Amino acid sequence: IVSWNAMKFSRDGADKYLQELTQAADIVFLQESRKDVTQTATATASAIAGTRLERYFAAGYTSKEWISGVEVRSSHPADVLCKLSYLEPLLRTPKAVLVARIPFEDMTLLLINVHAINFTITTSAYRSQLASLTRLLNAHSGAAIVGGDLNTWNRWRTAALEEFSKGSQLQEVRFEPDRRSEHFGSKVDTFLIRGLLASASKALPTEASDHHGIKTRLSPAPRVDSHAATASPAPER
Repeated sequence: IVSWNAMKFSRDGADKYLQELTQAADIVFLQESRKDVTQTATATASAIAGTRLERYFAAGYTSKEWISGVEVRSSHPADVLCKLSYLEPLLRTPKAVLVARIPFEDMTLLLINVHAINFTITTSAYRSQLASLTRLLNAHSGAAIVGGDLNTWNRWRTAALEEFSKGSQLQEVRFEPDRRSEHFGSKVDTFLIRGLLASASKALPTEASDHHGIKTRLSPAPRVDSHAATASPAPER
């Protein structure tokens, strides 16, 4: 899985970088993806021509020429989609979160692609956005991935995200070495996972956006046999 804030593909090399970032990806989270108002395809159509990824787009901000928002691409189709909309408290511009449920034979995976509320004086609106995600996660008993641009650019926002993660039984993926983008000295892009194990997590620096793309490899966490876990140990022979 990879995630990237594409900055509306406004910088040179954005399409090429996206191709490199998503070359072997099964799931892609994009924030500030873009769709031209006069077209049905997103502005990044050339970057994924011929690929096997399903595409789901949730609109946020709209201008006369284009719509920006969040996008999920997946090698497996979703059976449930949900868009959540929020307003930036100061700028009064819309922000979107896209939720997709992906069914597999042995599990159901919940994907939540977040472009978090950014410009606020307090963390009230930010915490309210996270609380709406907690309700979704609590209603889903299976594995889950929350990822994207979480805008954790100060310690109060970081603390709010940590509380959200704990309340939703999510664990943050660790990046070694950690080359993720920093805004005001704090990392702003991440993955939070439940019921999954992460490996090979890294950031890929780029000049094609003010965010570096991040990627990780995920596998199902081993299931604990509750009966075996509580049974008395067998006697020695």
